[in-house]
This record gives sequence, C-alpha cells and structure tokens, in this order.
Amino acid sequence: MTASSVEAMHSIDELFNKIAAITDIDIMPGVNDPSCHMLPQQPLHPCMFPSSSKQKSTHCLTNPYDFQIGDIR
Repeated sequence: MTASSVEAMHSIDELFNKIAAITDIDIMPGVNDPSCHMLPQQPLHPCMFPSSSKQKSTHCLTNPYDFQIGDIR
C-alpha cells in the first residue's frame, strides 16, 4: 500500500466510526477492493477498519449480501 492509500483507509475508518456511533453500518467489498474476485467475495478483514470495527454496529459482510430494510428485500 502506498502512503496515500493508507491515509485514505484511515480517513474512511474515521468516517465509518462516526456513522457507526449513531447507526448500524454494513461494509461490503467491491470490484476494486482487496478481496477475492470470485463470488461470493469474502468480507474485508476488520483490521482494515481498526476504530470502526470495534463498534458492535459495524458489520463486514460478503458480496453478494442478502438484506432487508422494512418490507423491502
């Protein structure tokens, strides 16, 4: 990882930590993330988010991921 990508991960972890303090947050890997390219992609390791992953409201998930919000699935 380059210094800029480490700084970017630190910034996103800080943002996720602020969001996770008020609501649940689901983190799912995407095309350019450091995860297997075969589906299902495995969850990103919590060590990538050292602050936000300590909160019980932060969930690292597989891609694809099945979820429901209210009556919408």
